Amino acid sequence: MKQARAIANINIALLKYWGKFDEINVLPTTTSISFVLDRFYTITTISILPNLKQDVLIINNQLASMDDHQKITSFLDRFDRHDYVQVVSENHVPIKAGLASSASAYASIATAAKKVFNTHWTLSELASITRFGSGSAARSMFDGFVKWNAYSDCIEQIHAPMLDIGMFVVLVDANPKKISSREAMAITKQTSWNYDVWVKKSVQQALDMEAAIMNQDFHVIGQLSQQNALGMHTTMMAADPPIIYLSSESMRIIHELLHLQDQGVALYFTMDAGPNIKILIQDQDREIIESLLHQFIDPLNLMYSKPGKKARIIHE
Repeated sequence: MKQARAIANINIALLKYWGKFDEINVLPTTTSISFVLDRFYTITTISILPNLKQDVLIINNQLASMDDHQKITSFLDRFDRHDYVQVVSENHVPIKAGLASSASAYASIATAAKKVFNTHWTLSELASITRFGSGSAARSMFDGFVKWNAYSDCIEQIHAPMLDIGMFVVLVDANPKKISSREAMAITKQTSWNYDVWVKKSVQQALDMEAAIMNQDFHVIGQLSQQNALGMHTTMMAADPPIIYLSSESMRIIHELLHLQDQGVALYFTMDAGPNIKILIQDQDREIIESLLHQFIDPLNLMYSKPGKKARIIHE
């Protein structure tokens, strides 16, 4: 039996990937920039077993749905493989809740598949292939700040020191969302009257974000991240039909965070395709900011994470 076991973390985009320029080749309309969180991850084991008549896919101790089975099998076919496999994935992150579970899932699958199939791709080449499983998964292949260039299959690490930052994740709702990111992305791009405005704005934001990362400017990074996320959700709300991921609880928390900003507290927030809120801070401020957040957020729904490591093989 041949086997490989890999772990990958979710990543949170400071500048968002929301919309494909090329659906078939999975090329984005905007440049996204992210980093991985160490608290949330997926572990995937891929095994070549004798006498398998088809791929066997198990996610969180249950056989994968037909949809997930088809997606993962098609993704594995991109590798130079000649055997059926058993894939066992353990997600340590709520699935399909806007917390990038697909990013850690496909990054771990790709990393294990490269090992078990003896595929001789570089990390950059593997990241480029990984985008076909989940676009955001390509960014989970690296540590540090990672950039996926607009209109491109180029996913690369930004060569700058990692800031001493952290992120609170506010779990507003862990249930699967009613509309997938893939579907919502397409509807937004096709029907939102201000989508092109957001895309145009993101061009300058990407240049400014990369400069801020090189300059280690936490406040500019946070401001750009917050503006970009609010802009993305505005484009979704302007779609036809409107796509509204943020709940009344999400909005209540956002108002409280804006109030803290007005008082000079150094925090910035972002949201992906879901109701959950992520709060970017400097790690040195964790204790005081956590005490402030506990005034309006249930501590059971508040999780803290530092930047994580790149996707990697687990040696046992």
